[in-house]
Amino acid sequence: MGPDPVSGPQIGALTLDEARRESTAYEYLCHLEEAKTWISECIREDLPSAAEFEQTLPNGVYLAKVGHFCAPHVVPYDKIFDVDQDKWKATGLHFKHTENINYFLNAVKEIGLPEIFLPETTDIYERKNMPRAIFCLHGLSHIMFKLGSASKIQDLYGRVHFTEQEISIMQDELERTGVNKNMPQFKKLGGMLYNGEFGAGDDNRLNIDKHFASLSHILKARDFDELLTFLKQPLSGIRDVSASNIRQYMLLLKSELSRNFTQAEVQGLISRTNLLCALETVKCEVLAEDSLALLDALRNPFLQLSHLVVDSNAEMYLTNLLDYVEDMPEHNVLQKATIYESILMANQLETEKNSLEHAIVAVNLALRNHSVPEILTSLRHPALHIPKVYSEAGNLYFSYLKLIQDESGADLNYDGIFKPVCFLNLVAEVGLAAHKRDENLVQSALANPELYIQDLEKNCMEKYSEAIIQQSSKSSELLSHGDIQDIVDRVNNDNSDYLHTLHGVEKVNTAVEKGGLGLSAAMLTLGYKINKNDEIRLFSELLHLRNNKSRIEESEMSLWLEDIQQAYNTLQELKIEAISVAGALKGVNNAIEYKDAIGVISYLFNNWQLFRLNSRPERKDGEAILAALERKLANRKDASHSWVIHFFEDGSNVYIDVENGSLSWTAPHCAGEGAALSVADIRETVDEVADGLGIFLQEKFVRFQARIRGYLVRQRFFDMLDWYDRHTAQIIKIQAIWRGRRARKQLMKKLEEDIRERTKALRFLGKLGDAKSIEKHAIVIQRAWRAHKLRSNWQKILDSGFADLATVVKHIHLLDIKTKDAQEELDLARAKGELTQLLRNNEKLEEEVDEMDKKIGLLVQNRITVQEVIAEKKKGLTLHRSKSETGGHTMTGTQRGLKALIKESQDRLKAYQHMFYLLQTDPNYVARLMFVSPSPKPKFIETLIFTLYNFGGNRREEYLILKLFRTALHHEIQTKVTSLEEIVKNTPLVLKLVVNYNRYHRNHTLRRLLSPLIQMVMEDKHLKINTGPVDVYKSWISQIESETGSPAGMPYEVTPEVALEYEEVQKRLDRSINSLKRYTKLFLASIIKTKLPYSILYMAKVLYSCLVDKFPESKEKDLLKIVGNLIYYKYMNPVIISPDRFDMLERKDITLTNEQRRNLAHIAKLLQYSSSKIGFGSDNPHMEKVNEFIIECHEKLKDYYARCCNVEEPEIEYNIDQYTDAALIAKPNIYISLAEITDTHALLMEHKDSVIPNKGDPMHGILKTLGPASLSSLHGAATEDCGSLTALGRTEVCLVLNPVGGTKMGKDMTATDRLWVKTKHLLFAILPSVHSSDKQTLIGLLKSRTTAEQEELYNEILDVKEQEFQASKHKDLEVFDIFCDDEGRLPLEDTKRLVLKNLRILEVEKYTSSKDGCQSIITDIARDIFNQREHRFNRRRELARMRRTKADLLKKKNYMLDQLEKYRQYTLQCLANMNKAGNNKRVHFATLQDERSDSKGRKIRNKSAIKYSATKLFDKGVLYTIQGLPDSQLKNVQFVFVPLEEEGNFQISARFMGVDMESVRVDIQDLLKLQYEGVSVTDMFGKAKINVNLLLYFLNTKFYGK
Repeated sequence: MGPDPVSGPQIGALTLDEARRESTAYEYLCHLEEAKTWISECIREDLPSAAEFEQTLPNGVYLAKVGHFCAPHVVPYDKIFDVDQDKWKATGLHFKHTENINYFLNAVKEIGLPEIFLPETTDIYERKNMPRAIFCLHGLSHIMFKLGSASKIQDLYGRVHFTEQEISIMQDELERTGVNKNMPQFKKLGGMLYNGEFGAGDDNRLNIDKHFASLSHILKARDFDELLTFLKQPLSGIRDVSASNIRQYMLLLKSELSRNFTQAEVQGLISRTNLLCALETVKCEVLAEDSLALLDALRNPFLQLSHLVVDSNAEMYLTNLLDYVEDMPEHNVLQKATIYESILMANQLETEKNSLEHAIVAVNLALRNHSVPEILTSLRHPALHIPKVYSEAGNLYFSYLKLIQDESGADLNYDGIFKPVCFLNLVAEVGLAAHKRDENLVQSALANPELYIQDLEKNCMEKYSEAIIQQSSKSSELLSHGDIQDIVDRVNNDNSDYLHTLHGVEKVNTAVEKGGLGLSAAMLTLGYKINKNDEIRLFSELLHLRNNKSRIEESEMSLWLEDIQQAYNTLQELKIEAISVAGALKGVNNAIEYKDAIGVISYLFNNWQLFRLNSRPERKDGEAILAALERKLANRKDASHSWVIHFFEDGSNVYIDVENGSLSWTAPHCAGEGAALSVADIRETVDEVADGLGIFLQEKFVRFQARIRGYLVRQRFFDMLDWYDRHTAQIIKIQAIWRGRRARKQLMKKLEEDIRERTKALRFLGKLGDAKSIEKHAIVIQRAWRAHKLRSNWQKILDSGFADLATVVKHIHLLDIKTKDAQEELDLARAKGELTQLLRNNEKLEEEVDEMDKKIGLLVQNRITVQEVIAEKKKGLTLHRSKSETGGHTMTGTQRGLKALIKESQDRLKAYQHMFYLLQTDPNYVARLMFVSPSPKPKFIETLIFTLYNFGGNRREEYLILKLFRTALHHEIQTKVTSLEEIVKNTPLVLKLVVNYNRYHRNHTLRRLLSPLIQMVMEDKHLKINTGPVDVYKSWISQIESETGSPAGMPYEVTPEVALEYEEVQKRLDRSINSLKRYTKLFLASIIKTKLPYSILYMAKVLYSCLVDKFPESKEKDLLKIVGNLIYYKYMNPVIISPDRFDMLERKDITLTNEQRRNLAHIAKLLQYSSSKIGFGSDNPHMEKVNEFIIECHEKLKDYYARCCNVEEPEIEYNIDQYTDAALIAKPNIYISLAEITDTHALLMEHKDSVIPNKGDPMHGILKTLGPASLSSLHGAATEDCGSLTALGRTEVCLVLNPVGGTKMGKDMTATDRLWVKTKHLLFAILPSVHSSDKQTLIGLLKSRTTAEQEELYNEILDVKEQEFQASKHKDLEVFDIFCDDEGRLPLEDTKRLVLKNLRILEVEKYTSSKDGCQSIITDIARDIFNQREHRFNRRRELARMRRTKADLLKKKNYMLDQLEKYRQYTLQCLANMNKAGNNKRVHFATLQDERSDSKGRKIRNKSAIKYSATKLFDKGVLYTIQGLPDSQLKNVQFVFVPLEEEGNFQISARFMGVDMESVRVDIQDLLKLQYEGVSVTDMFGKAKINVNLLLYFLNTKFYGK
């Protein structure tokens, strides 16, 4: 709080000097606040606090915006550097920020502010004299007020308050810069401006004051003529008085009549009235739509716009202004800036229109002149905005455009040029890619849908590209669109032959599948003609080939073309052989018939291989062979046919009619042997004759011997069987003993083999690591696989809708609620509560660590004292450390349950339990609350949501929070989003909450995804990604100068174009770009393969569907970009840029270097460009080569985003339905502070009509019961004591949420639903007690007779269930009690009848059906069994996950406590040093030594000073020049370098002619920072220009020996 402006500062115990300095700081802060408020009104932006505002002034952004407001023609808005201050926030000041300051100074000069009021650029940029800059702003406000262009600056002295800390900081800053003793005279500013402008003395001043004192009489008399005369008098000194505005003057001056006027105030009011009248005139003429009158209004001298107005653009001015004026509220004033921008826009549009007309004329003229070079030149005209014009496509452009011109018979218009050229560019890209012989480029260009190539087939793209390249190689001219279409048609025609063949192959396979039906027609399709007789043999051959192929491949295979060809060729070969055999057989049989021995032997001799004889028969054996054949044929003379069978070498056979020569592949309908000899008969006969009679007798004798041996063997066999029958029992024992021995031997052999294999595997695994841990993993995998198979089988049963009753009865015991279930539910609830408290407490602890870190940062800059840091430290550190050491909770409040409060508070909190249950289960309340007006603070909404759903602690709460996000997002997009771009620019509130929910509280997926990649980037010591040509150039220069110690001989300030001319710069850029692409690919591959959390995927799906509903005409690719903006830019990108902020680093103590941050920022930027498909333009020509890579990555990301949107609904994912809450064991609860409860209550009461529109809503009754929100009512206090209420508000309570109707069984369930649930619970006890057969149905089972055994078993089951229920009772658990009424303990027979009755009622309500045996209730019980198992599994998994998360949070908490402890030690050391050094010495942290060092008082450096003349430093390149000093005088200047006690600090003094002039303190770390930022030249003493690189080299050489 500042001093009293009337009585002055309260001196108290302070000295007068200290009070004066404090008053000066307060007065300056007031003037700073005045300037900030005035600037905010001018530029219409909300500015930060006064102290922060002053910190931003060195970047000149706000000053340049003020300059644009005052003189827009001097400071165009698009010329302001870093207008959003993003670069300044990221990297600090840049030398281009000085341009903003210079723009401001030029604008102020243009306005007419005397130069005596103007500050120097360095006063602002280097913060040397900030009060002078604020003084300049005050002077500017007076000038602008006089001109009527701005309001008058306010006097806030004594009306604003600042903290003692802010005043102290400003006091130190003013003393640091030395301006506290020479502050500008803000109170005399008006007189200074007046005297400077009018040159009036004191006497004239008194006359003017008396003159203006009479103005009040004129105003009271309302005499317009007298007022006009007064204003025009020379003594008044008022300029720009207009008689037409005299009434407005009178009204405005009369409204200010309560005080005496000064000349400056009257001038300001007159000027502002003139401007407002001129603006009103413009608005009236615009509404009247009179363009000529509008021109006169715009030329009004009070607007100062006449130099911009052009007569021919009058209609354009009217059009631009009319759109804006019609949208304005009726009583709003038209802004001068709006008129200025409209005029500039109209002038620019007219210029572009004229330029476009000239360009169109040039194109048409070039077409008429038949000049291709002229066509190319005219098409490149900027006004046409044609993206690309290919030089190689000149003839293509000419031919098409000339054809259009000739056919139309008129000159081409803009559309007739732009659209055809864009289309021809697509055609040209195909031809250019073909000339490069790049098939991929050809295919990519050909696939463009805007090329409109007809009948493109995806599977023929390679053929298209090959044909196009081949055709293009024949000519240097590019292919036309018709040429490309002809090539595509030709390839399609060629491809149709292949399709015909494939169709034929498919028909053959189909015929084989049908048993050969239609095989002839199918073969004819392939060009193979076969008859019906051969069809059977071909079918068997094809079937044989297909079976063999399937056996080899071990799967069902189809016939291929080569298989069909092979089968057909085999058929033809066999057919040829059969025909040959048929002819030979006919000849032999005819020769036998005619007893022609010579003919027989001739046939056999010539066809011995066909008959498969061992050798050619001898001619001398002709008679013997004939006789033998006649004997063979003698018994067949009476046969009625001549069919014989012939076997081929492959084992197949054919039937031959010897007499007719016909063939058959199936057995003919003939009985007995035929009247002709077959090949086998002939071969047997010939062999007998050739071997002689001995062979014949030998065969007979062998047969006789075989029969004798057979008899003997059979006799011994029968004897053995008889013996076996008599000794069966002994044989069985022997066999058993032998089988056991053999089995044991095999088992031992297998065990020995397994032991050898296991020993070998363990020996191998021992090399890799701990075998035990691997074995455990294998067991876990096996268990998981068995569980997966079990779940899959159950899921199949549920999907089929027909669950077997026997299976249900077998597993129905799983539905029993055990004591272990109750204990696990309690453990889960407690773990969730502890986790919620840790999350909330860690957030508070992080805030305290950040605050302490800021204080330490200010201390390092000597901005605050050590005592202030220690005071801040005492607020949080001591409290947290002490509580941590004593084992207590690290909470700012206390944690209490309901019983810790008085009875009235308990009753009130129970009502709050109902209220928060409704808020949790019905998303509409909170969704409406988020968007009420005025909207609550986003931080409060976020805290309320995360607290209400316990940060998504379990599957139910995660399901509910997703329902809330879905409802709220749909509402926000439907009501607040007007375009897709708006979502990107202004992220919807719901999406911010979704990102925070997934990133801060579910970051394990992001950590698993990104942490290894970020670690890889950090560990790559050679990775340096820098894509800025100027930055690369400067780092190269710095490296040369640092290595050589001499100037590089090249300019230090270059443009990007000049930097790119150096080959070394290009090489370094190429290396950086290649590294950037390589790491971007790694990140992209990891992102695409990783499955993100379901919550973020589902919200991506919801976002996509909402956008489709809101913008049905939008393209899918545009919608997927919005989805990508959520998934990548909002969710992943900040984590990549700042991994330390999101706990992505393995160790907390790791600090990223600037180089590592820049590498990660470049990777994140390229990924963002790929996600949004943003390429590099002409402003970065060296990066245009990356555009193809960006497109490639974008396609992958687009497919990935589409897959992300394809997820199940939450009801399926979390397996939740309308009965889930009724089946809960543990009651839901939340941990919340009393202040948050009352704040939520107050918010609901304030916006009750908007949030709860339905009058019958139960929430109305709850709010009515609660009454007004009051924190004291929870305490029961009579009065509201601030101290006790603050502590009470921090008190956290555990609210067990209960529905309004009592038990959850009654919530949102109809009577039929409750009957359904109760019937199932009755069946849980009936089915195990009566089920005895797998063939029984549910209806039959219930109608069966009850036995005594069943009744006894039923009672035992009920007793066990009741015992389990009593054991599971707990105040925080809610278990369905089947014994709550008499029906739960009925006899078994009565219970069965009750269930049958319930089933009939449910059938009427169509819940089940007796036609299928009430299968629906059996399936529902099966689903309950499956869900119960899943619930138990998920419960244990959630409990384990919460324990792991708790351990991580405790680590994080301990780390932050350690940080606070280090801050404590640090501040204590600072305090000790300060006390040791005395009160007047500032603390410099660079001088602190290690506590273990034995040389605390010894100086670090004791080298003597080094003296160098300016001439020597100039020769070394260290010194550039000294402003205002000729080069001949450099020899008279000497620089003295003295190392200070602090490491790396030097004092540099300048002497002239031996006289000490100035000295400056230099820290080598500051020089290194300047070198890293690329600053090559810096100022010293305000006049000397020093080379930073060479100064570093000089200091290292002289003082460190480097």
